[in-house]
Amino acid sequence: IVVLENVYRHIQEGGNRIVATIEATREVAGAITTSTLTTIAVFLPLAFIGGIIGTFFVPFALTVTYALLVSLVVALTVVPVLGSLFIRQGDLKGENDTWLQRVYTDVIHWALSHKLATLGFALALFLGSFVLLRFIPLGFFPTVGDDLLTAEMTLSPETSPDRMLDEVIQVEGVLGGLRNNGIVESFHITMGRGGFSGPGAGGPSSSNSANLLIGLSKGQDIDEAAVLLRDVLGSDAYTIAVNQAQGGPGDSNVLELVLTGNNYDEVSSTAQKIIAALQDVEGLEKVGDAESPMDGSVQISRVNGMRSFTISGSITGSNTQRINQTVNEKIEEIGLSQGVQLETGGLFADIREAFTQMARAMLFGIILIYLVMVVSMRSLKTPFVIILSLPLASIGALGALFITQRTLGLPGLIGMLMLIGLVVTNAIVLVSFVEQLRAKGLSVYEALIQGGRSRVRPILMTAFTTSFALLPLAVIVTDGGIISAELATVAIGGLMTSTFLTLVVIPVVYSLMLRDPSSKENHEMSDLRVDD
Repeated sequence: IVVLENVYRHIQEGGNRIVATIEATREVAGAITTSTLTTIAVFLPLAFIGGIIGTFFVPFALTVTYALLVSLVVALTVVPVLGSLFIRQGDLKGENDTWLQRVYTDVIHWALSHKLATLGFALALFLGSFVLLRFIPLGFFPTVGDDLLTAEMTLSPETSPDRMLDEVIQVEGVLGGLRNNGIVESFHITMGRGGFSGPGAGGPSSSNSANLLIGLSKGQDIDEAAVLLRDVLGSDAYTIAVNQAQGGPGDSNVLELVLTGNNYDEVSSTAQKIIAALQDVEGLEKVGDAESPMDGSVQISRVNGMRSFTISGSITGSNTQRINQTVNEKIEEIGLSQGVQLETGGLFADIREAFTQMARAMLFGIILIYLVMVVSMRSLKTPFVIILSLPLASIGALGALFITQRTLGLPGLIGMLMLIGLVVTNAIVLVSFVEQLRAKGLSVYEALIQGGRSRVRPILMTAFTTSFALLPLAVIVTDGGIISAELATVAIGGLMTSTFLTLVVIPVVYSLMLRDPSSKENHEMSDLRVDD
């Protein structure tokens, strides 16, 4: 888009089409090469992240990298040739001064004349976006869909295989009745070790448990169906936890709290108080001792020479942030006895680890982006100005998640990582041309006005086409996909705000950090007054 738009602009200005095409391509070649390398640099840290994130997203990062490299070659070779063949002077009359350029010129004039107001407004939006985090659901992986439930039934450890098979057959009978009534469409039960490992399953089951995968009939409300199944499948012979199927690994809906201490009575009494307090938490099921048998007795283990008690549960609600907050509030109300320590595991720990790893990947990606730009632009200040465009993306990204009430999990975090490369690209296209105009003798103010007018169209075209490409993914939700609607929502929202704000805020920052040595004289000569 950037190359073709520049070729079009140069041909419309007159002269030989071949010469105009070569000059236009040369003018933006450095900018798009740098922007391509910076986008690739964003994904580079993912190659060094192990665990779940590396497993899922390294192939995604490699695909994007290869596609970007090939697109760069096409943009610098095939696109200019086609542009010179098909674009003629006067193809579109009056396009040298469009309404978009006139509106943008008025806006940028105002912003450069009211720098503090412009920066203050952008800063207020940036800080305000983080307030929305309190109202955005947090999660790990997206759910598989609105028609798939999983359940795990657990019997006492001494249960014989024959007895367990009898219980499973009874459960099958209940599910068969629900299928006849049009509530359940299909069900799959696996018992014993090496249990069902399909989507959303609770991982390999133990010898005294069975995993259920239940498909609901079309039109059934998944929350109502989950409540119904917990009711009709409940029994004194076993415990059962029913959850919406998750798209992630097997233990992606497990609550785990580990209490440790030297005193047996203090650890045990604190654990029992927490278990009792968590029984009524909405979105939590099957809260109890993770190691004790079903007869209610308490079993204490030892970790690193200290008494240890593990509380486990099943997270059935989708708003993990709210459940985590409620659990923490309950524990704070109870208070931990002296010498007792609490460590959170399970889903809450997975989310914390994922956010930490992605934060590191983003930080390293930003550092790599800066280094790439320093090398290509041979400047320390100019790349720093471009980096300052990144906070503008969080405004739309978090705002879009808040409006749609979609979960901020791993897909959303990958969307944030993508945004870093996309946002920097727009800023590079703008600032690189401003630098070229300054090299031709224009003042900072004049270069920003003329550069913005020339680059506003390709920048907006790039942002909108990217958003349109992601729109089907955001609107037509893909059930259980890792590259899902959350990723598209974050990318679209962040692109919209960052693009418009980049066109206004970055020129202001640039004018403050890279002033002309004789800026006052230049302004007087152009009869323009700029209030710093």
